[in-house]
Amino acid sequence: MAYSFSGFIGTLEPVQRICTRFILARPVSLGQDLFLVPLTDELREQMTSPAAEPVPGFELLTGAMEPVALSASMLGPLAYVEVTHWKGEGSEAGIIWEAGARLRTIRFGQGLINTVLKHLGCTANEGADEFTTLGFGRRRFTDDWLAE
Repeated sequence: MAYSFSGFIGTLEPVQRICTRFILARPVSLGQDLFLVPLTDELREQMTSPAAEPVPGFELLTGAMEPVALSASMLGPLAYVEVTHWKGEGSEAGIIWEAGARLRTIRFGQGLINTVLKHLGCTANEGADEFTTLGFGRRRFTDDWLAE
């Protein structure tokens, strides 16, 4: 079964900063005072240029997007994650920004999104991980987050 997600995750203030700057950015509440901005194809086109190079280790995050994230992280912690799984194989990569600096980059780790969500303050429900607690397993593709 396929799973593909890419987007920015953070508290309200940094997420609002991204949404104010880019008209196609739409915030989605995850609960636990966390929000995400799904990186749809349309938003990616608005945030970057075709010539922009991907950040090493990422497919969709470009160097042109990082200054936006750095600025937004002045208002609170912000992360970006890419998760792709197909037939039991997959990859996960993430970056955490805080106080205008890149705090941590995690590449190709299984369960990486849980590490990112924990850093942002997510507490897993009993018997579940952070990924499941915030509903990431209920939607298989980035665009599904905006369908509701």
